[in-house]
Amino acid sequence: MKVKVLSFQSLADIAVRYTGDMENLVAIAAANDLALDADLAAGQEIEIPEDDVEINTGIVRVFKNNSLNPASADTLDTVLGGIDYMGIQIDFWVR
Repeated sequence: MKVKVLSFQSLADIAVRYTGDMENLVAIAAANDLALDADLAAGQEIEIPEDDVEINTGIVRVFKNNSLNPASADTLDTVLGGIDYMGIQIDFWVR
């Protein structure tokens, strides 16, 4: 089965969403010739090797019925902001 990657999704997110089990992460990475922590692009197609994974249909059904799509990947494009990332005399000045 092929699935399309959504924004900010990781292989772990794909494994849980479409197989219901994080343990399938290794099989999915191997089937797609990717590292376990590979950065994925939105729209990229990932093959879920149905012969090499065991599907937990109960968990997959919960994700599908509730339109849940985990997206936990952090990318280098993420813009950090807020007071935790500001520096005095760099981002703002105190007078």
